[in-house]
Amino acid sequence: VNVVESDESFTLQLSPEDPNAVIGSGAGTATVTISEDSNDVVVIGFSDTSLSVPEGSPYVLVDISVISGSLERAVQFEAAITPVNAQAGQDYDDTGFPLSITFDSSTTAISLNITINDDSIFEGDESFVVSLDGSDPATQFNPDSLTVTIVDGDSLIMIVEDSVTVFESSLGANLTITGTGSPTTLTLNFALLDGNATVPDDYPAVSINFFLTVPGSVMETVPIVNDLIPEETESFTVQLRNLANDVLDTATIFIIDDDELAGGIEQASYSVVEGDAFVEVCASFSGTDAVTFNGSLSTSNLLAEDGEDYVGGSVSFTIQNAENRACLNISIIDDSVFENIEDFQVTLTIDSPPPELSLTTTAANVSITDNDVGMVTLIPGISSTTVPEVDMGGLIPVCAQLLTETECEIVLTVTALAGTARQIFGDYMLESDTIIFRAFANVDTLICPTVFVPNDGLIEPDETFSIMIGTVDDNVLIENDILEITIVDTAGIIFGGGSPSFDESTNILSADFSVNFGFASATCSLEGTAVSEDCTGLSTALTVPDAPTVNNSVTLLISVMPTNGGAPNQRTASVTLGRNSVCSLYLVGDMIVIVGTQVIVTWKASGPTTGQFMCTVSGASPSTCGGTPNAAGVYTAPFFLLPGATIISIDPTGCSETDPLVIEVDL
Repeated sequence: VNVVESDESFTLQLSPEDPNAVIGSGAGTATVTISEDSNDVVVIGFSDTSLSVPEGSPYVLVDISVISGSLERAVQFEAAITPVNAQAGQDYDDTGFPLSITFDSSTTAISLNITINDDSIFEGDESFVVSLDGSDPATQFNPDSLTVTIVDGDSLIMIVEDSVTVFESSLGANLTITGTGSPTTLTLNFALLDGNATVPDDYPAVSINFFLTVPGSVMETVPIVNDLIPEETESFTVQLRNLANDVLDTATIFIIDDDELAGGIEQASYSVVEGDAFVEVCASFSGTDAVTFNGSLSTSNLLAEDGEDYVGGSVSFTIQNAENRACLNISIIDDSVFENIEDFQVTLTIDSPPPELSLTTTAANVSITDNDVGMVTLIPGISSTTVPEVDMGGLIPVCAQLLTETECEIVLTVTALAGTARQIFGDYMLESDTIIFRAFANVDTLICPTVFVPNDGLIEPDETFSIMIGTVDDNVLIENDILEITIVDTAGIIFGGGSPSFDESTNILSADFSVNFGFASATCSLEGTAVSEDCTGLSTALTVPDAPTVNNSVTLLISVMPTNGGAPNQRTASVTLGRNSVCSLYLVGDMIVIVGTQVIVTWKASGPTTGQFMCTVSGASPSTCGGTPNAAGVYTAPFFLLPGATIISIDPTGCSETDPLVIEVDL
């Protein structure tokens, strides 16, 4: 049996049944001793491993008892208290501990009474540990420790401001007191302690008592004495106390002396958004009790302009006694112009300032942040986004157009996006990856980078690619950012030796061309006439019986039929029929591209100039031009506009009569 007991004994005695028998001396009795079994133990422990007690409870009961086994002898052990974050003597009473405890057959349980101290300090929950130990080998302890948690019942009361700085003339400093925790109403007070500010010269000797409802906050004013003595900045301490006179928190009040006559604009800089209605700029002064003076606040332009960005003005004021502050309200104009941050200035002027007046800030900067966006769109620089591979002569203008007035530089990125046409295959090449609209560019300004589309001579289907513009400026809005371009293949027919020519003496139109491999036959026809014939050979000579008597530009159409039975492929060329004594120039698709002061003009010519072309130029540089048109009879040449000029005149040479091309350029 698991019983803890002392050694035990009993006596054996021999008694003869025969009356004649005699037991020898000292041999009739024997003592038998039963020693205690070292394996017998008793388990002693707490009824639980933890418990909680409110701080307001006077004590906590800790139960200790025999958990298993039994006792027939006394055992001794010890109970001790160890703090965790609770403090002995402050949060609980550990007098008498360590405590020696004796259990025996009649005492197998005990309740320890540990006193809990109730304070008014917000400290959070705190705990200590009660533990058991002993040297008797017959005792074991399980659980051998118990954690007691004291649940704090106090509120956290504090002053929000660590310090407050006030002018002496303010007559008071406001402090905010807050309380968190269990709902209650507390009576509190301020104790005022001298620093280099002293009672009663700098603050009065008053009692400041008030109530605080927890949870919640309250604002209380600590009075300040306003003297007329110039002095340095002074301070004193405010202690927040409860009815038990416990110090719950402290704050420092700094008093800035304002007996000196001083002042200026309250801020050196102000910031507004263009959509704000107005901005208020104020000047304030101290030490004005015994003086009177006049002044004004007025605006002036910096980057912002009066009447366009803000409504300027001024205000006059008089400073005397309590009238120590003046303000100017300035209206902000909300326009639709995309612009940078702009600013203007507000200046403080004092008329005949008193000699003792010390001025601080006399000018303030007001910055206006724009709330508008710059808008651009992508448009084709030619009449169609379907482009013959040869007829364009390899250059496709793609234009960005400015849609809004801007005072900012707008930078766009230009990217070519592959479709069935690809740059790596040589189908096109982007010649510029940036478009820049300079500040103050006009609305509808066009900037047109070009894409080079070579004639690769391959027979292939029509191909497409796209031009995309973008920006990293969040304030720039692109209305149409992608333009798809289709390249129409013109392989199969190649013109040779120059443009088709017309002999007005014989009324014969001659065209030199060749048909690539893979095409079986060719047909030639002339726009506006009944002329149409088989022209499968390498050249053709068309007779035009009804040739006009004046210059008339018409189109020669050559159509070839592939040997595989596919759709016919066509090439066109422009040719002028009629008198060759008049040289007329005209724009192709109204095509003028302006890049800075460079003007790129694309035109056609009638008369003898349809071949090698020579001309004189006025209003631009260079002063002459010349060259050979592309297969469509189109000329393209760049000119730089001369300073002060707005008109370029291109006059063909070698003609008895001339019709110059006059171009008015709007930069």
